Amino acid sequence: MEEAGAAFDPAAATLLAMYSLGGQQVQVLYAAELTSDVVVAGIESREAQLFEWGAVPWDELAFPTVRWALEYARDGGVGAGVQQRSKYVDSEGEWQMAEEGPSLAEEGTAV
Repeated sequence: MEEAGAAFDPAAATLLAMYSLGGQQVQVLYAAELTSDVVVAGIESREAQLFEWGAVPWDELAFPTVRWALEYARDGGVGAGVQQRSKYVDSEGEWQMAEEGPSLAEEGTAV
């Protein structure tokens, strides 16, 4: 939220998801209620804007992990448990994704 200048109470944030990306990066995402509807684009963002679920520009999101977390939150994941996904390269050199926790997907789904 720091990239959008969003104001929120960190003590009230809920752990939403943890994503391990090919052993190169781990992302930990939280859900929190905003204390203001003012957002501004920071140094790492081109623009910042709040959307109703039906208006989210899904195809324009920069990273698949943002989409995963937003979809999980939209579908009731906040407070339901931590979504965990691991993206890895299989023995044939193809990217795969394994999911653990709530909303289990079929393990070994190509991504």
